[in-house]
Order: sequence, then structure tokens, then C-alpha cells
Amino acid sequence: MGYLYARGLAASGLDTDAAIGIHLAQNRYPPMIGFKDAAIAAVEFCNVGDHEALVSMPEGVKHKAYGDEVPAFVLVEALRLEAFLDDIV
Repeated sequence: MGYLYARGLAASGLDTDAAIGIHLAQNRYPPMIGFKDAAIAAVEFCNVGDHEALVSMPEGVKHKAYGDEVPAFVLVEALRLEAFLDDIV
């Protein structure tokens, strides 16, 4: 599993919500399903070129450097969401 599994999910025809949900539940250890809304927002921001847009962390979770709001690119990297970006070939 890993990047190729995520890439397969992204190309599977599933909607982004479902594909990212599966990635966070089955392709991350430990499962990170609580980050689903933040992950979707981060991918959407990055796909329109707004990599610095702030995304709210899930309730009760704080990033050690950014706190309650994290730049989209930080979440994409941390949650290994690169496969869901439009500009990936």
C-alpha cells in the first residue's frame, strides 16, 4: 500500500470524499479518518493553487507549529495526499 494505492483511489472514479476517506482509513497507520474534512479542504485548496490557505484542524487536535489552523500544503504532506492533487501525472 502507499502512494500507488492512493493513486489508484484517486483514479478509480470514486468521488473525492470517498476516495480520501478510504485512503485515511485503510492506507494510513494509524487510521486518520478524523482528518477527512481537513484533508478534503487541503486538497481542494491545493488544486486551485492556494497552497497557503489555512485549514482548520479537527476538534481537539493542534499542530505543534501552527496550532488550530494549518496551511493546506502541510496537511497534504502530513497525510500523504499528493496522489489526490490534480497536477500529479
